Amino acid sequence: MLPDPAPGVTIIDRYRLLERLGSGGFSTVWRARDTDEDREVAIKISRGTSHDWEQTRRHFQREFDALQAVQRAGGHPAVVSAHDGRISENDAFLVTDLLDGPMLETAVDRGTVTPGIDTVRGMGTEICDALAFLHDNDVLHLDVNPTNVRLTERGDPVIIDFNTAATAEGDTTLFYENPFKPIEQTPDEGSDIETGKPADVYACGHLLAYLLTGEKHGDESRTSETVDLDPDAAAYPERLANALRRATARYPESRFRSCRAFERALRAIHRGETQTARLEHTDTGQAFEVRSGDILGRDTDAADLVLPDGEQYVSPEQARFEAWGTGWSLRDLSTNGTYVDRGDGWVPALSDRGFRKQQNAGVDRGADGRQPPRRQRLTDGTLVRPVAPEFELTLRFHEE
Repeated sequence: MLPDPAPGVTIIDRYRLLERLGSGGFSTVWRARDTDEDREVAIKISRGTSHDWEQTRRHFQREFDALQAVQRAGGHPAVVSAHDGRISENDAFLVTDLLDGPMLETAVDRGTVTPGIDTVRGMGTEICDALAFLHDNDVLHLDVNPTNVRLTERGDPVIIDFNTAATAEGDTTLFYENPFKPIEQTPDEGSDIETGKPADVYACGHLLAYLLTGEKHGDESRTSETVDLDPDAAAYPERLANALRRATARYPESRFRSCRAFERALRAIHRGETQTARLEHTDTGQAFEVRSGDILGRDTDAADLVLPDGEQYVSPEQARFEAWGTGWSLRDLSTNGTYVDRGDGWVPALSDRGFRKQQNAGVDRGADGRQPPRRQRLTDGTLVRPVAPEFELTLRFHEE
């Protein structure tokens, strides 16, 4: 067993404990002096008071495996580095960089980090890039939030606390009462959905919304579809708001596939790149230029792209086209749904409002009754039909 933590105690004849920095159910974290290297480090030491040892050991093993993968990949400036560690039959410790700055949440509360577009452009993009680095090396963090990002003395962000990390998709820890967790990390409601890279995308999207507005968006039940950003706010561009909404979509298939895809989209937004596409009416050959945010609908003031529909089956606001830097998607805004065919059959996108209407009308949504995705990905040549697959109005999407 390791000695009981106390100032002055030396771990394995090398790490002299100086000051306790914090504690949790599984461990205590200390500022320590590495007497071999003559430097200060942080050392996390297992404690067995609140949890059984096997559970504690699993958490240490997760963190050890994840940080070993980070080390093998050469490290990242925004990911904490591990220097030493041990997991034995009845104790464990892990030695990492000592970060003297505050937690991100504390820095925002104190006003030393000012939320806004510049903070998202700098610190937010760096955090997203660090998570992308983890994903590129098959590591999922699975607990990204403002208390698991600590700042350096210079104010640079560093992701810490990997004790719920995973090095394989589908391996997860479930959480209660945490708006930074998607439904697949929530007991009961979404625990049948496999946990993968989109779980970190969701948390990163909420974290960037926090850096943008200074507020924690969403609620503990994860019943809201996305972060609640004012579409008319002048403080941030609509393209950024759209990217954050996509990152925090309720179901994984509607989010960015990884933080690398999310990071590329953010950089394109920050560079001010504007993407355009083309929508062709297959019967008439009429073509529309499409910009991100354009709304497809029937002939009303609400629609940017007007469809011929004398019977008025098409909604005034049927669907919105959104460009993310890594591609395009269609988001349904209607009550009937919008269908796309990427070459393997028609699949629906359906808004929350449409899903509620169909539920009230007793529409059969299949065995699980789950709401279809609100968005569908668009690729070059994708066919689009409003209302229903059999509706006689077909559009073809072309990427420019």
